[in-house]
Amino acid sequence: MQMEDRITAAEKEFEIAGKQLAREREILAEMEAVMEKLPTGSAQRETLGQQYQNRLTYYQEIQKEMKGKQAAFERQKEIFKTEKTGYESRQALAGVSRNFEITLKTGEILHAWLVRAAMVHDLALLKVDGCTTPYIPAAVRDSAARQQTVFAIGSPLNFADTVQNGIVTGFSGGFIQTNAPIYPGNSGGPLVNDQGHVIGINTFKELTRNFEGMGFAIPIHTALEEFAGELK
Repeated sequence: MQMEDRITAAEKEFEIAGKQLAREREILAEMEAVMEKLPTGSAQRETLGQQYQNRLTYYQEIQKEMKGKQAAFERQKEIFKTEKTGYESRQALAGVSRNFEITLKTGEILHAWLVRAAMVHDLALLKVDGCTTPYIPAAVRDSAARQQTVFAIGSPLNFADTVQNGIVTGFSGGFIQTNAPIYPGNSGGPLVNDQGHVIGINTFKELTRNFEGMGFAIPIHTALEEFAGELK
């Protein structure tokens, strides 16, 4: 199921759950109205009061669970929208540009061509002919863990070969979350663990007004699987 379909299905589920909660509120209001008409201290009022409390507790638990799920869903939806926007921008660029220039650390400029842009992730595979360079090995699959030290490598704001450290703070929507600073120019660069292995590809940063923001990286094995056919 595509992400758009999942979002639509989840929104329908929340709509149904919202209607069920609204009906529960109506039932609670009806029970309150009935209790007010019963004599204080009567057995019937005591029994109905206990039923009301049980139903109210159930309603509050379901409401709390729904709010938590909805908040998590909204966060993942925003992550998806951000990734989709970046992907569409790069697809538009890829539609115009098929040839690129790669600048090495030595200053040498090489020519590269687009092999394929990913249909789902914000990724593209480029090929440089006639050049063999060292590479950073990929980490073992699923080896990334919370609190793990990581380094984001890239050229943020045109400052070449910048390394910024942080930790893995979590996993969300298929992404690795990190507090390592990620700025324009880091996108596409590696997220490396303290053993010198690539665990992800930096892709975007979720900005907020209240704090620095959270960086996100696509797991390296997601990228390798995406281009498995071309990398054989």
